[in-house]
Amino acid sequence: DTNIQSKGRGDTTDLIRCLLIGFFDHVAFRRDVDSRSCEMSDLQRVELDRGSVVSARGLFVALDTREVTTREGVRTVLSLASAVLPEWLEDVHSDRIDLASNAVWNADNRAVEQVETHAYDGLVYHRVARPNADPTEAAEVLVDRIVAGEIALAKWDEDVEHWMIRTRCVRQWFPDRDLIEYDEDDVRVILYEIVDGATRHSQIRNRTVLPYVQQALSWDDQQFVEKMTPIRIKLPKGFGMKIRYQEDGPPVGRAKIQDFYDLYKTPTVAGGRQKVRLEILAPNFRPAQVTDDLEGFWERTYPELKKELRRRYPKHEWR
Repeated sequence: DTNIQSKGRGDTTDLIRCLLIGFFDHVAFRRDVDSRSCEMSDLQRVELDRGSVVSARGLFVALDTREVTTREGVRTVLSLASAVLPEWLEDVHSDRIDLASNAVWNADNRAVEQVETHAYDGLVYHRVARPNADPTEAAEVLVDRIVAGEIALAKWDEDVEHWMIRTRCVRQWFPDRDLIEYDEDDVRVILYEIVDGATRHSQIRNRTVLPYVQQALSWDDQQFVEKMTPIRIKLPKGFGMKIRYQEDGPPVGRAKIQDFYDLYKTPTVAGGRQKVRLEILAPNFRPAQVTDDLEGFWERTYPELKKELRRRYPKHEWR
């Protein structure tokens, strides 16, 4: 390579500026002094010639490019190279320079950083990461990572999912209420509120979630959901039967046969609009019958079932 740097400082600057004008598409960047691999804006694989006088990390302009075929494929080799200071490039080609500052996810630190970059025709030659990311951008990055499943909220648990299912059930049973359905857009809005002010996963990992999810509804709608989808129904003997709601079927409650004694009609939710599917358990806690017709169960199924279960479990109460 011609050692342009041996000329006087003023001559060098002027000459390289001229080269940048004439060879604007031969600008490259070397990131590692221990490797001849370099980057150009329009080529994926480029390599600095072994005999190049450019030895430092940074920008340079190459007067000559040639293709070399190897076992690994075709490589582009750059030669007749001269180092370029960023300010020279920015002065000569200001219209090709893109200055950006973006919030970026650092997977190693599990945090959002504010990354400032300078790029020439897409070739990034300056990059600085700072810990204090823009709050709005940081929130967007964190939400994207959560939605993608890369980071998790420990308290986004079964209770949260069950609340959303209960709300969707009420929406189906009472369409006139026009409740939200917790679709993707609704969930993103909620996530933005949860991660507000944070830049690191550690800051949100254990944040409370359920109140944010519930408060996506008005107070009146929250109370309506609670009333129409009780999570327990008290049976005559005092047992609080837990109700599990589902989007693809009726709500389900399970309890032992003895707990249903003195109850003759199938329990309902949604103000009587929706029957509960009952899993009636034998003493071994396995379903002996699944029904949404408790009255029919007592009349048609229970007499024979009682005979069988009484023989197997004589110490239990049988009526």
